[in-house]
Amino acid sequence: AGGWAADRVATALVALGRATVYVAEPGPRDVAENDAARRVAEAAMGPGLRLVGPWTGRANLLAVGQGLFRVDPERLRALNGHEGLTVATLRANTPARASQLVATVKVIPFALPADTVAAAEACAREGRLRVDPLPPRRVSLLLSGSPPARERVLTDFVPPLRRRVESLGSLLHAGAFVTIEDDAGEAAPAAA
Repeated sequence: AGGWAADRVATALVALGRATVYVAEPGPRDVAENDAARRVAEAAMGPGLRLVGPWTGRANLLAVGQGLFRVDPERLRALNGHEGLTVATLRANTPARASQLVATVKVIPFALPADTVAAAEACAREGRLRVDPLPPRRVSLLLSGSPPARERVLTDFVPPLRRRVESLGSLLHAGAFVTIEDDAGEAAPAAA
């Protein structure tokens, strides 16, 4: 375009050792990277999620509360088939905590054609991502084994299981050890 400002930029780039500069100018039917990322993320956003961003062509989806992240891998694969767009998520059925990043939408070029964005939005709506709440539960634990293994099982297994149950917002309120010594003892867990 020329002009004083363009001359100063050109001089600065040459001083930095840049001999060639490529400039991309979005067309009238192109959607800027941030708008495209936001639109696709909003279309993919189901219950239990909130949008953060966009910035630099990226929009993130975070869990609103604790729950189980749900994604259909085939729908996600189809969404990722749209050129210039990548959607990355946690694995399906992964526990998520409040404010955890569960998905990110990244638009790779500076802009996408409007029809690509519209097609990606439609695809995202078909396979909406979500976090299903995990309501707190009271959990009972029944462990079994031989009499000599009792102490080791209770010491080695109960604390990590308790932490895991509590990390999901539930309460481990009872634990029992059932001795199994022979074939007849295998009825003991059912009775307990």
